[in-house]
Amino acid sequence: MTTMIPSLETPIFRFALFAALVLLIGSGAYARYLEPRVAGVTLFKRLHLFGGLLLIVGSLLDVGFTAARALGELTPYLYGAYLTRTWNGQWVMLRVVVAALLLWLVMQPRAELKLIPRVSPVTLDRVLHGILSGLLMLTLSMTSHVGSRGEALPIIGDWLHLLAMLVWVSAIFYTALYKFQAPRDGVNVLERVSSLGVLAVGLLSLTGVYASLVRLWAPELLSVTQYGQTLVLKIALVTVTLVIAGFNRFLWMPMLRRIPSRFPRFQRVLTLEAGMLSAVLIATSALGTTAPPERGAGLKQIVTFSQTKNAVTLTGTANPTALGGVRLEFTFQPAPDANAPLNVALDMSTHGMSAIGLTLERLGGNRYAANGFFGMTGDFDVVITSKDIAWRVTLPSR
Repeated sequence: MTTMIPSLETPIFRFALFAALVLLIGSGAYARYLEPRVAGVTLFKRLHLFGGLLLIVGSLLDVGFTAARALGELTPYLYGAYLTRTWNGQWVMLRVVVAALLLWLVMQPRAELKLIPRVSPVTLDRVLHGILSGLLMLTLSMTSHVGSRGEALPIIGDWLHLLAMLVWVSAIFYTALYKFQAPRDGVNVLERVSSLGVLAVGLLSLTGVYASLVRLWAPELLSVTQYGQTLVLKIALVTVTLVIAGFNRFLWMPMLRRIPSRFPRFQRVLTLEAGMLSAVLIATSALGTTAPPERGAGLKQIVTFSQTKNAVTLTGTANPTALGGVRLEFTFQPAPDANAPLNVALDMSTHGMSAIGLTLERLGGNRYAANGFFGMTGDFDVVITSKDIAWRVTLPSR
């Protein structure tokens, strides 16, 4: 039986941040490079503003949930200390500042952006938007498990992967949403979107393969780790999305070139691709907050434990496994409530990651076993819960 108690706050906030990037950066980029007329549409302005506010508020709330899980409690002082003194908090502060600057930029008429002599306002606007957008996306990579390790190439790969995903999602989403003045205008924009989509998919594929090879060094990790299982789900969703995108590119587009009047009908088909891309973003959110098994990270030593909570004693051992994981075997005396679900998870709150659910086995009687993998080195807590009782065992990973 597989029982998991993931902490949903971080994946939910991660998805909110991705959605905010599509609204904030995606709408601005679409107006600058694909269809300038959307810049004056009230709906797009509202989406841009909502995206900026969602990014700022969601980031600050995410820090609060992460700090509360890591510290066990949260006060204004602890929140401020976590925000200003930790790697995660400092990058979130930068994200908030950059998001505010992007909101300011979109409110400035291009004709007034004469900040540098002999540089046209339009060129300066695009350069500033590109720099701020790239920096904003970098803050997401730096607050993921990739950023926490501080390795340059994986960080660059993750940043490029996010960039390609943002380009693909935004181009499809806004093309499906915008009401073009004439069907031919929509077909012309679709031509540019299609070419951009091919480049984005190519970059996604290259960076995705690279990340998989770096993070999963053994094929069996795809099936026995939570990270691997989530990756398989994401790949399946991307595959379905690519089939839909291929259908749109090779069947619909040739027809639209001949019969542009069918473009409004095609926009309804395009919403299906946008919906699948939203599902991919959800899987990406879960993947980005689940630490992959780290090569060389394993249980430093055999750990024995014995704890009594509410007159129920938990005793057991934690042993290292071959691929750098951990196997727990434990017994309850007396047996916990048979009707209460028994959950086991590896808590990674101090690293800003979601708790990793462990595979639970019943060995007979009151004896159980659980298997899992460490996402990185450091001290982790195994949390075993039954009804309103929670046992916490600290395991050193080195």
